[in-house]
This record gives sequence, C-alpha cells and structure tokens, in this order.
Amino acid sequence: MLGQRGPTTGTSLFMSTNIESSVPAPMADWVTMDHLVADPESAAERLLRESPIAFVPFIGGLLISSYHGIQEMMNDPAKHTVVNSDGGTTDRAVGPSLMRREGEQHVRQRKQIMPSLRPSAVERGWNKVFSRNAQKRLRELVEAGPGANLDRVFARPFAADNLAAIVGLPNLTHEDVVRWSHAMTAGSANIFDDAAVWVTSDAANVELDAIIDGAIPYVRDHPDESMLSAMLRADDQLPVEAIRANVKLAISGGVNEPQHMVVNGVWAFTKYAVDAADADAATFARAFDEVARLFPPISMIGKRSRTEGYDLDGVWIPGDTTLVTFLLAANRDPEQYDRPTEFDIDRERKGIMSFGSGPHVCAGSNVAKAAVAGVAWPHLYAALPGLRAIDPHVVAPTGWVFRSLPALPVTWDRVVLPED
Repeated sequence: MLGQRGPTTGTSLFMSTNIESSVPAPMADWVTMDHLVADPESAAERLLRESPIAFVPFIGGLLISSYHGIQEMMNDPAKHTVVNSDGGTTDRAVGPSLMRREGEQHVRQRKQIMPSLRPSAVERGWNKVFSRNAQKRLRELVEAGPGANLDRVFARPFAADNLAAIVGLPNLTHEDVVRWSHAMTAGSANIFDDAAVWVTSDAANVELDAIIDGAIPYVRDHPDESMLSAMLRADDQLPVEAIRANVKLAISGGVNEPQHMVVNGVWAFTKYAVDAADADAATFARAFDEVARLFPPISMIGKRSRTEGYDLDGVWIPGDTTLVTFLLAANRDPEQYDRPTEFDIDRERKGIMSFGSGPHVCAGSNVAKAAVAGVAWPHLYAALPGLRAIDPHVVAPTGWVFRSLPALPVTWDRVVLPED
C-alpha cells in the first residue's frame, strides 16, 4: 500500500481525514521545479520510497508517483476529473476540446476522431504517408551530413508532416505546425498565467481558426481518412468551435510525442548498445514501449479530485484538490517493474503510463507508435548503416512536464537510400 512504503515525514496541509485507516499526505517541499528539470529520476526514486502521494507546495496540490495510485486515479472518473472550475489553461489554449471534457461530452468527441486514429486507418493510408515523409526527411538528413542534429533535421519535420496530414491540413508547412504546437503547448502548461505566453498562444488560435474554417468546405466535399473529415462525417456533428478545438489539440500535442520518441530511441539505442540495425518489426515495437517507459516525452498530467474526499492507497485525498500524476516515476516503480531503472527492450510487458490510462488515455498513441517504431526507426537504420548518436552520455532529456533531448548530433558509416 502506498501509505506503508516509507515514512511520512514533514507537516501536511491535509490533516483532516474522514476514513480511520487513511493518513494525511506528507509535505514534500524539497520537490521544486528546478529539481524536476535537472534530475527528475532522483526525485522519482525518493518519492516512490518515502511518499508516493505527497503535497508539493510549488504545484499547490498532491503529486502522485506510484504506478498503482496513478492507475487507480485515471481509471476512476467518478472521483477525478480533468475539468477545472475556471475552465483550465487547455481550454484557453485550444478551445473546448475532448481533453477537458468528461462523461458523455468526452465520449462523443473522442468517438468522432477515432476513425482517423485506429490501426485500420494506419494500414489503409497513414503508413504510406509516413513512409513518404520519412524518405523526404532522410534525404535532408543525408544532405546535412554526419554531425547533423537528428531532432531538427529529421524528427521534428517528420512528425509535423505526418500530423498535418492526419488532422486534415496536409498543405501546412512543418515550420508553421511546430510554431503553433509550441505556442499552444506553452498555453496549456501556463499555470502561472504568464501574459507573454498567452499573447503567442492566442495568436496561434486566430491563425489556425482561419485555416480550419477555410479547409472545412473542401474536406466536406472530398472525404478522406483525416481527423477533420471524420468529424465532418459524423451523424451528430460537433459545433464548429469543438471541431476546431480538437484539431488544435492534436496539433498542440501531436508533434512532441513522436518527435521526441524518434530522437530518444536513437539516443537510447546508442547509449545502451542496442543493435537496431538488425531489428525486426516486433523488436522495434518492444523498443518503443521501453523507450517510452524509461524516457517518457510527457512527464506529468494534471487532474482534480471532485468528491468530498476519499482514501487512495491509504492516503487521504481531500475533495476539490489539484492532483498531478508523475508519469516518469510511475514508469520506474519497483512494485510494478523488475530492475525499473534499467533499459531492457526484452523485459516482461506490464504496461506503461507514458500515454496515460483510462478514459483519457492518449488517443494518438497507436499512430505515434506506427510512425516511429513502424516507419521512422526502420527507415533510418536501413538507409544509414552504423547510425549512432555522437557522445550519447553527454546529452540527456530536460524539462519537467514535456521532456526531450535539446539536440542529438548523429553520424553513420554509409548511406543506402532507395531509388525514387
């Protein structure tokens, strides 16, 4: 049980309990933003050992770190919600999307985008799109030569190209997609209400609203596999503001995860001496799960308790409290995984928390895995024998919510590009 793992030291701000067996959450004022940016792994290890549910002052709520605690929370919408009383930063950043909806509203919106994200859609069309985009960006990587930054030259434009097609706006440039994604992601994470962040995020909204509105008539008359087309074909079509919001939500989060997974994988394969050159499809699929487990592109997700208070694994959770799930910690929980800090693509499959769980599990995780493990990595290693990160022990992921390698210079032994 979480409340029995270690000492609950410190003074808690949640001293009142309504269930006799529950204990108040301890204070973990040693957890700071700087700590989570610089060394989240050590913070995760200490939290899991001492206080898997703890009050963290700079967050202003409870930080939940254990795999079981996060799983229980994400799978129980009766007790937890993604909806904030003030609408939340994500509604401000992208609009009334499915990300901040619960119950029937969430089910309705999610159901309308899923036809474009199912494995059948990947097989019917997206794999060809991904392959075409990978070949285009591979040639640019070759032109840049050994020492090129894999993130900037290949992974970022590859992810942006794919996303533009998936949402139904294939003529967008990757530069614009990345710019809008960064602006709206920053808005969604703007819990400290930085006015400058809102200026950039609001401007991205205005630009994208105009582009989406301009695309709707064409996409309605020329249906395809895209998210925009799927929503426009739905029998109970959503209001246009919700259609816009879900396209913008996909853009805000749909670049970072596949982009960072491409880079994190090449870095990890080099650092841990994985022979990716001879990997088959099943090996790359297992590797994707292990890279995502140990180096998740998103480290934390916020929720809120909505009951009068309840017990979660022996700890009292007050009602109407900010709850932040520490996904990186859950993926390293020794009660869930053997040798949790070791990189092992052949480890027993036990599920990971990198893409969430429950009703709000990431809708695009299947597409991201197909693009990265099914296309990007195989294309890279087939075209560039000897592909490897330069000095993989010098670089490491950074960031406290969205974690990524700031750059990854790579080299290779020779080039084997397929004929056009």
